Amino acid sequence: MHISTKNKLKFFGLKNYCPVCKSFISRFKPIGFIQKRNALCPVCHSLERHRLVWLFFKNEMNLFLFDKKIKMLHTAPENCFVRRLKNAENIDYYSIDIQSELADDKMSLIDLQFADETFDFFYSSHVLEHIENDKKAFKEIFRVLKPNGVAIIIVPIKGEKTEEDLSVKSPELREKIYGQSDHVRIYGTDIEYRIKEEGFNVEMIKYYYTFSKFKQKYLGLSNEIIIKCVK
Repeated sequence: MHISTKNKLKFFGLKNYCPVCKSFISRFKPIGFIQKRNALCPVCHSLERHRLVWLFFKNEMNLFLFDKKIKMLHTAPENCFVRRLKNAENIDYYSIDIQSELADDKMSLIDLQFADETFDFFYSSHVLEHIENDKKAFKEIFRVLKPNGVAIIIVPIKGEKTEEDLSVKSPELREKIYGQSDHVRIYGTDIEYRIKEEGFNVEMIKYYYTFSKFKQKYLGLSNEIIIKCVK
């Protein structure tokens, strides 16, 4: 019996539902040193933001219903997504990361080794807050997307104004200032204008609030903003 099938049986229940692996489960598991409740799917290991963006892909972007094949670039691929995106019949899928074994290729987001206008779709979640030269990353994403191509970006956002000091190099100090030792900034909602500067049309989507309170809890969703960028 496949491990995911075993876990579906082991954690079966009707209290929660994971839209990524389509599992009815008794509960989402807590994660983290400070236990974050209702976070991890015990079957596919998706987190709240993964379930939110997966629903957005499916219901708002119709990502799996395109009549023709689309080329997709995924950076820092999440385990819960890789097999499902690779197996989608209409998606020509490719993933990159600077170190993850899940990625198809080792590559930096500030130096994409692809020709101009290669991809129809780009997805990145919780990556850009790790990159010092995010301006170069936005430029590279814009460059490799085809005209009318779409980038879906998620980053941690707090407040209106981005906080960053690139002279801060100490992991301990970064953790104190930015909440994590490998973060170089905390984005504010002004990330919209940082991305627009590179040529994108940008929409900041509070998709979480389109769901009822019951659905928010039942599906275990985060309230993070989905940033939709169109070339």
